[in-house]
Amino acid sequence: MPKAQSKRERIEQRLRQRFEFRYNTILAKIEYKDKKTGIKRWIDDYEINSIVRWLDSEHREDYSPAKLTQTLKSSFTTKYHPIKEYFLDLEKKEATTAGTWAIDQLAATVTVNNPETFKLALTKWLVASVRQAFVDEIKQENPKENDCQNQTCIVLTGSQGAFKTTWINNLCPPDLYSYLYVGTLNLNPEARDTLIYLAEKFIINLDDQLRTMIKKDNERMKNLITHPKISVRRPHALFSDEMQRLANFIGSINGSDFLADDENRRYPPFEVKAIDIETTKTIDINLVWLQAYQLFRAGYRHYWTKDELKEHFGTMAEFRNNSVELELIMTYYDIPANPEYANRFLKVSDILSYLQNFTRERLSKGEISKALKILNAQIVTRRKDGMPLKVYALRERTTVEIEEERSKF
Repeated sequence: MPKAQSKRERIEQRLRQRFEFRYNTILAKIEYKDKKTGIKRWIDDYEINSIVRWLDSEHREDYSPAKLTQTLKSSFTTKYHPIKEYFLDLEKKEATTAGTWAIDQLAATVTVNNPETFKLALTKWLVASVRQAFVDEIKQENPKENDCQNQTCIVLTGSQGAFKTTWINNLCPPDLYSYLYVGTLNLNPEARDTLIYLAEKFIINLDDQLRTMIKKDNERMKNLITHPKISVRRPHALFSDEMQRLANFIGSINGSDFLADDENRRYPPFEVKAIDIETTKTIDINLVWLQAYQLFRAGYRHYWTKDELKEHFGTMAEFRNNSVELELIMTYYDIPANPEYANRFLKVSDILSYLQNFTRERLSKGEISKALKILNAQIVTRRKDGMPLKVYALRERTTVEIEEERSKF
């Protein structure tokens, strides 16, 4: 004699007959589809109460909202990761599409001085973005792998109205638009919204925000780009969740000066001469991402080596956003390669005191030290009162030299 169904089993059967439920592991939310109407909705209190009402009116089943919520927040509801599912679905639909021709076509829509470097940077960024979605799988195979797989933020520079923002937003497939964020971020390390974006957004487009953000706090910005797992309490949640990092950064600025220094591990910059936005729109972005996914599965190296960075980018002085301290040092001093040509041997505090005479802005010893490092100022040892003292070897410019330099502009 068959075992009689329990009330819970009977309720679950009725729910399966009418609805499909899925638990979104990125957003920690349940969505459901009404098989009768085809409508998809997120589960909230209103939907819970509506389903309870349907169970009562259609099937005379008395099931409380609390019980229904408990059922849905269990193994009854299948878990899914929408970004992974997107790539796995692409793989099934377009299994024979191989190579990088779609990526190459997309890269070619952006006119830059170094097209081969841009194509390589875009390819690496796309593959690293795919890896970020599958980082849990990667770490299962190699626990030493970093939780943050994409540690670079491509930056498009150039004039306003060049379609930079439109081109970047086009990188996001239509199926994943809800996982695109465009705007600014709070750099406070405790900012809950920012941390949640790192876990819930696939692409973060820092639209004309990088210059301000880097100037405000360069180190925090770098830390944000490389931030690993996130532990934060979501809105209305009782406890903190440990969430996997998902976000990949890319940005654009009007103009070209945004870097705080000449180091370029995090922000590969490209000065945009033109963008063929009409051709961009004709390229199937799904094929671009499919090829990136296939490269990921083939073991493509997504990161830059030091030699590659040096070969493809070299010094980034033309993209540097000079501090007041750096500008003043370059105005009032020369930096001799040979200390023998120096006429001043100064501590940072000495330099600050001298330069403060030429500006109303409050100068920083830290920024002066950073500027001297950027300019490769030589540190030498001099003796004062019989004690060794490390100082910078500089050549102070004469008033005539300074005026002649200014007259050139």
